[in-house]
Amino acid sequence: MYLNKFTLITILFLSFFSCKKETQNTKKQDHIKKDVVKITDSSFEQIIATSNQPVVIYLWADWCGPCKFVSPIINELKTKYRESVIINKINVDTNPKFLERYKVRNIPTILIFKNGKLMDRLIGSQPKESYIQHINNIL
Repeated sequence: MYLNKFTLITILFLSFFSCKKETQNTKKQDHIKKDVVKITDSSFEQIIATSNQPVVIYLWADWCGPCKFVSPIINELKTKYRESVIINKINVDTNPKFLERYKVRNIPTILIFKNGKLMDRLIGSQPKESYIQHINNIL
């Protein structure tokens, strides 16, 4: 009897989370605004190499809970630093080569580049003031 209860609970648990993920995937991603430029593994090198400004890369995924808190901050920073910093995003699910190249293990992750070189890395959800301080340090 114990095994049957355990099996039933496991099946219900897995069913719940698989349905929840499907619902999340079908919803429009409101937490990522269109004004933040999307880049891919292939376009990344060109953006970094040709930029005269610092470049901030926001690594995110649809399923990432903390990314939903960081995304509005990134959108605010895009507006605040419109003239002095290029802010882009990369979906880690559709651009896996980027993760390998920069040894990204956790998301959200913010990478800050200047003159084509990685200058700073912020891992996890942080207050807006922290992102501002790190960006100001490279300006």
